[in-house]
Amino acid sequence: MAAQDGLSVFDIVRYIASTLFSVFMMVIIFYGIGGGYAVLPGPPWAHYAVLIFCIVLLAYLEGLQVAILALEGMDSGAFVKEYPRAAVLQDIVNEGKNVRRFLIGRQFFVIFVVYLTAQVTTFPDLPRHGVPDVVFFVLIQTGLPGALTVLAFGQLLAQLVSATHPVHMLNMPGAIYVLYLTLGLEFFGITHFSWLITILTKKATSLNKNHPMCIDVLRADEGSGGYSGWLLDPKQENLVIRVDKEDDIYKDKGEDKTTDPTQKDSSPSEVQVYVDDGEVDGENKWPSTPKPDQYPTPQAVVKGLVEQQLPVPRFLLPPYHPSHIPPHVVACSLVFRGQWSEQDGLPTNLVSFSATGGTEPIEWGDKFGSSEKNVSTRSCQCT
Repeated sequence: MAAQDGLSVFDIVRYIASTLFSVFMMVIIFYGIGGGYAVLPGPPWAHYAVLIFCIVLLAYLEGLQVAILALEGMDSGAFVKEYPRAAVLQDIVNEGKNVRRFLIGRQFFVIFVVYLTAQVTTFPDLPRHGVPDVVFFVLIQTGLPGALTVLAFGQLLAQLVSATHPVHMLNMPGAIYVLYLTLGLEFFGITHFSWLITILTKKATSLNKNHPMCIDVLRADEGSGGYSGWLLDPKQENLVIRVDKEDDIYKDKGEDKTTDPTQKDSSPSEVQVYVDDGEVDGENKWPSTPKPDQYPTPQAVVKGLVEQQLPVPRFLLPPYHPSHIPPHVVACSLVFRGQWSEQDGLPTNLVSFSATGGTEPIEWGDKFGSSEKNVSTRSCQCT
């Protein structure tokens, strides 16, 4: 059984020993609070309430830290439909310096909660019942019961879950109020001294934004061999645009087209893209497709996506279009910076495209688009 689960006998012994010891520590806490031995004055029911409140608040603080840092910079459009509360919270932390403001406010409450928890989980006057002084000091007076309980339920549980499912943590009921709590504390300036000493420390050690070990510089150079100036940053660059049949960006050749789109000085939404045969005023504006009898042309793919009201990848647009991104840039960005996350909750029932431009519904594993709320940039998970 152990071999099937990948656990050795030593692992099983550690799990059992850790569980039994943690349960013993929790028994001491409930006995100490119930007997009125806690350092903090007050009735036992109040101490129980304080303990539960502190553990829950600490779990939110720890879980949100991991989740917010994991999703930092990601567009909420990737999960707005399935997790609307998470999307609202993500939009807030993406504004300005809110991530750093959250970290400062969070740290204050973490320290506050830990000290308050110690007041209700330390029992210096607990009856010893013949326990040696050294053992009593190690197990009781050091606050070990409270430390293990808080560690298990208030810190590690939330952190480990958020490390693999950060969106679920952001979507937890009440998470946004914990965020407001941390941002509000930072707003009132109680912790602003931290900003001051951070600025002074960076200046004294020359840790400016251009430092080669700055996180922004490292992310720009990651995996690119130093040639990163033209690579796409999935957290900053939208790969798709929304196109409606009614918009000027999409026009069949039979519709009104009196102006050469290459001569128009306008926004992307005002440039006409003809998708029937790729010609404008007798000139082909779409790139040729190798082996067109085997592969669909870009205009056929664009036409099928527009007809199904799905987002259009910008690398499928004709080169003259202001929103066009060269396909080789997208390909190199994928190679050098990882793969686009598929956790965007988008519909997979797209279309297949024949070489003649025909379409039919199929289950297409890859997804180009984003939500209705906003065109989303897919997160880059570097490998």
